[in-house]
Amino acid sequence: MDRTTTEDGKYISRAFTPITKPEEKGKVDLLVKFYKNGAFSHILEKIQPGNSIEIAVVPSTYKYKKGLYNHIILIAGGTGITPLIHV
Repeated sequence: MDRTTTEDGKYISRAFTPITKPEEKGKVDLLVKFYKNGAFSHILEKIQPGNSIEIAVVPSTYKYKKGLYNHIILIAGGTGITPLIHV
């Protein structure tokens, strides 16, 4: 999700990590933490079916190769768990 307009006409943007499984084509699932007084949270709450939003995709530079490693360790420092769920 890239940016949207607030009620006073200013643009705001927030980064969210999609958690959609690769085999689920044609949809995007986002894990979003809502904040009671968040600048973006209250806008997302109002989105209805049929509304549109702008999104931007950041291409991944990490390519996982199945079977290459026996174990993978992921550390969530500062960004939270959501980007790790995506990997």
